[in-house]
Amino acid sequence: MKKVALYLILTFITYLIGNSLWFLTIISKGSLLGNTYLDTLMLVIIFTIFGILGLISGINLYKKSEH
Repeated sequence: MKKVALYLILTFITYLIGNSLWFLTIISKGSLLGNTYLDTLMLVIIFTIFGILGLISGINLYKKSEH
């Protein structure tokens, strides 16, 4: 169960980082990385990692609950 908890914690930390950076890109006058394409790419990568970690933790939690 500790492995599932670790994945869930990493998932929510990644989500928090992604939402914080998204918020900063919205309120900032210019781009954070100097280019809006790079800002968008950064957010896509972060939320993709969030989705993958959420999927892994969900699968592990489902496997643990079968027993």
